Amino acid sequence: MNRIGIGRTAEVFEIDNEKILKLFYDGISAESVTGEYAISEALSRKIPNMPKVYELVTEGNRRGIVFQRIQGSHMARVMLKNPAAIPELVRKFSLLHKSILSVDLQGETLDLANVTDVIERCRESHQLTEQEEDIVERFLTASDTRQLCHGDFHPENVLIDSDGTLWIIDWITVVLCNGMFDIARTYYLLRYAQSPEKKPMLVRIVKRMACTYISRAYYKNMIGSREDKKLFICFFFVMLLLRMGEGIPEEQRTLARLIRTKKNTALKEMQRYLNG
Repeated sequence: MNRIGIGRTAEVFEIDNEKILKLFYDGISAESVTGEYAISEALSRKIPNMPKVYELVTEGNRRGIVFQRIQGSHMARVMLKNPAAIPELVRKFSLLHKSILSVDLQGETLDLANVTDVIERCRESHQLTEQEEDIVERFLTASDTRQLCHGDFHPENVLIDSDGTLWIIDWITVVLCNGMFDIARTYYLLRYAQSPEKKPMLVRIVKRMACTYISRAYYKNMIGSREDKKLFICFFFVMLLLRMGEGIPEEQRTLARLIRTKKNTALKEMQRYLNG
């Protein structure tokens, strides 16, 4: 098989023009692979813009999932090659995200991560006092709407086919929570996520300008009301805590600065929300 992609948890191989194999590394547990298969299979029946899921397979000591092959490139690559298309692509990207957040999961019995898992991850970030942890926990519980959140919605997880249709992939981080959780994470990834790859100063400056434009356009598309803005402040702070816990060296300094400058405002907004 011809390898066509490499990720942190798996490699992607071409089977034929219609199918690809996502083959997980040997250290990835059978439970994780089986869980992603079950989630992907169920959600692909609910979400039109998601590749079909065919079967679980085993190759030696490694497990994999066979997916529908989407002929195209991920959105980040398309934007890089055609900057003039960025405004329209961000519009489509935002609409796709809204469609995911509105998916009705009634009748499904999927074992998905939820707000309890989010609360535990916030505790593990070690950035808050006990009193502050209590405010965050009560806010997350009170604001929970159990919406379908992708958990890692960014341009490299969106494919664009030859017809210009957008397809969302990689659902291993899915969680049921308030939809603003997903919006805040996507905004953070668009604006602040860093690659370990070293690049020339000019390239970094241009990338920073592009990321600022894209993240602001996305924010404008997703945040409409005054209440949305207040919720975003709260969930953006939550995302900073979670991202700090992921231990990405290139982002630690930025995260520490953002947590320090956003904490008081976010906690006050959470307290206002709890007080009604």
